Amino acid sequence: MRPCAPSSTRPAGPATTCATTALSALAEQEAWEELCRYPAQAADSVPADELNLCKNPAVDGAAGRYSSLSRQHGVPFSCQLDLPAQLPVSEMEVCVVLQNLLENALEASRKAEGQRFIRLRASLRGDNLVLLTVENAYSGQLVEQDGVLQSTKRPGPGVGLQSVARVAGKNRGYCRFLYGSGVFTANVMLRGVRN
Repeated sequence: MRPCAPSSTRPAGPATTCATTALSALAEQEAWEELCRYPAQAADSVPADELNLCKNPAVDGAAGRYSSLSRQHGVPFSCQLDLPAQLPVSEMEVCVVLQNLLENALEASRKAEGQRFIRLRASLRGDNLVLLTVENAYSGQLVEQDGVLQSTKRPGPGVGLQSVARVAGKNRGYCRFLYGSGVFTANVMLRGVRN
């Protein structure tokens, strides 16, 4: 994996796609305060030059945004993205998954004691499986209730992880969350239509 190190403003295409995805996800979650704050936050965190981390501009935009945010917060971010320009599943849904996972990873890594990091991997298996893995540092106790991870921000299940699970289920895939020894790992598989 290589560290991602962008500088200042990205062309509108990928950033616009990711912004639209993020805004839609926030509206779906009825996160009205976050929805109102999002445009200013996004404008401050858009990386300067095209990263070209992968051939898919939307995924490139999401990874670039969180690479920039991670760098701003002193969290090392590495990625290995091997995705084509055309995905076998909805680009918007891949971005919803990535943004939820990377947002959680950044928040947890910022609070982590000791080594902080985020590692992102994404690839295509065969011609119809999109595989995503996000690993990050965390500190503290994670709580599961009836097999569902609970939010560290408010009482109840984690909204972002529920959204990830919903997208995975809709795409005949799965998601698995593992944690221990200060490392949280999210594995997601989305199944598209065979070509």
